[in-house]
Amino acid sequence: MKWISWILWIAAAWMAAACHKELCYDHSHETTMEVRFDWSLNPPEESPSMHLALLPTGEEQRDRVEQAFDDPAGGHIVLSQGRYHALAFNRDGDGIELYLDSYDGAYVTTSTTDVVSASTFFGTKAAPLPSGSEGHSVRQQPSLFYADTCSLFTVDMNHTSYLMRPKLLVDTIDVRVEGVKNLDYVVGLSAAISGLSAAVSLSRLEPLEELCIVPMAVERIGSGTIGGSMLTFGRRVNEQQEEQHTLTIYTMLDD
Repeated sequence: MKWISWILWIAAAWMAAACHKELCYDHSHETTMEVRFDWSLNPPEESPSMHLALLPTGEEQRDRVEQAFDDPAGGHIVLSQGRYHALAFNRDGDGIELYLDSYDGAYVTTSTTDVVSASTFFGTKAAPLPSGSEGHSVRQQPSLFYADTCSLFTVDMNHTSYLMRPKLLVDTIDVRVEGVKNLDYVVGLSAAISGLSAAVSLSRLEPLEELCIVPMAVERIGSGTIGGSMLTFGRRVNEQQEEQHTLTIYTMLDD
């Protein structure tokens, strides 16, 4: 009976230790981290709401952590001590699609759309794509998008604050075409530019190689001039091949 009691006592102690390990209520390994955002690189006209995504490094076994900051200057977050990859970005824009499955593969893109708007061309959405870009997707313009990245974000008692410097990841293209005739008979008008980047890497903060066509609104400016502007993720950097961009203008006459 003594041997049986001793074995039962060992089993109970082992189970208690295992349960304590699984349901750990000891928060001594957590740290309050202060995250601050410095907007000196691209001061926005309106301060966006920022979002922080922390992805565990390959050696860390934990879930992804995300937190929104209503204050554009930053705030505090309670984290388990360890090492993370950090991505900071704003989520208050329209049409933005984020993919955060892995740090190296994290990117942002926009939704697919039609090259012309049905409302502009009286229900018609079928229009030829710009020459040479028939295999490219058509994607809507991004909204103003700011982001910063940190490949190694360490959280411990010696690292309790971190400064991130978001930068603007979209460019503005202004279009102006002069000497246009017969504008008085135009009832539908739009444009599109080909050869633009469809996405931006969030770990490298640079455009990816996938190309797309981006539609834009244009309007009449004066008697013989049309123009407009658009936001885009820019163009890929390829030293071996200079990317060609085609501006296509779509018009519909009143007859």
